[in-house]
Amino acid sequence: MINKTARSRVHYLDNLRAYIMWLGVVIHVAMLQMASDTPQKLREPALSEWADMLVFSIHSFRMPLFFILSGFFMAAILGRKGVVETIRLRLLRIGVPLLIFGPIISYLLGFIQIEYLQLMQSHGVAIDESWITKAKDYPFNLGHLWFLYYLLLCHLILIPLFYWSPLPNSGVFKKLRYWVSHPAMLIIYAALIAYIDSHFERGMIPAEGALMPNTLQLLHYVPYFYFGLMVYKFRRIWLNHFQRCWGRYTLLGCFMMLTTLVLIEPLLYQQGSQVDNFIVAYCYGLWGWLWSFALFGFFKRWVFGYQPWLRYLADSAYWVYIIHLPIVLLVSYFLYDVDWPIYSKMMVNIFVTSILSLLSYHAFVRYTALGKLLNGKRKKSNWLKNRGTLKLDQA
Repeated sequence: MINKTARSRVHYLDNLRAYIMWLGVVIHVAMLQMASDTPQKLREPALSEWADMLVFSIHSFRMPLFFILSGFFMAAILGRKGVVETIRLRLLRIGVPLLIFGPIISYLLGFIQIEYLQLMQSHGVAIDESWITKAKDYPFNLGHLWFLYYLLLCHLILIPLFYWSPLPNSGVFKKLRYWVSHPAMLIIYAALIAYIDSHFERGMIPAEGALMPNTLQLLHYVPYFYFGLMVYKFRRIWLNHFQRCWGRYTLLGCFMMLTTLVLIEPLLYQQGSQVDNFIVAYCYGLWGWLWSFALFGFFKRWVFGYQPWLRYLADSAYWVYIIHLPIVLLVSYFLYDVDWPIYSKMMVNIFVTSILSLLSYHAFVRYTALGKLLNGKRKKSNWLKNRGTLKLDQA
């Protein structure tokens, strides 16, 4: 358990979580300029295969790392506060924001999608009328907030399973849990996840925001969440291992990236068999696992200290995650006719979205009841206090 006298933040994990949260702005801007066909139909006038590579690269590790970190933090809260209080806090921090912002985001994205598709159509882009019809029907969809929904489901599934059942106290489980959290298990986890993903086109599981959860999508992310939970049990061993070996994991991740891109190229324009999908999904999964481990180690080694601006970004990350996608689409909508180079448009969109998100956070969230809901109570006078780094004790 965490020492009760050590209440300061684990800054490098906060920084890592903020980093991958902010990458959501980058990936959603880049998706508007992808050349390949995806379920997301909104596109800028000019497209680039480099945008595809950027999206595939970020997506390979971003969501897996989110769930690994979430499992890790859930285990930390359980160690401090117990099962009942952990469930209460998760419902408060995840469930309540989902109930508040789910309908708002669903309506906003539906409205913006209609306007954007009509704008594309007015510029001569071939638009399937069924897309506009479907958008006008305003079917409830959580959009990018699907992550909160599935994260909440992971909590509700794994907390009772491992803390209200006899399984954790069994001798077999106690002997196996070290190996379950071993980094080498990525080979097995990646195979299980690849089998699930092989049922989908190109071996890529879709991010669905429907109210009825997609069982396969949930099963895709549960192993990451569970791995994070188990890593916490042996955090001194594995976090120090990631710190020592982050360079090796980065090189291995780059190798798997090149391998995956070579394999996925033929599938971008034609449908492959389930075996093809499995191979691509397995390589893609290994790529994501390796880069996740590399980022764990890199941030522990190089981005471990307290910096006011980093802490501010970490505090704002949850709100930025919630609000950024409508802003990205609106900025792209108003820049649609601007004849700028692709990457100039991308940079402007990322910059404007980030600034507007931060301004809205500071003005309406940081010291308000909404900020208390998302991040806990905050006092203005405490900005430069509590700089200490949390010491993770032995498992």
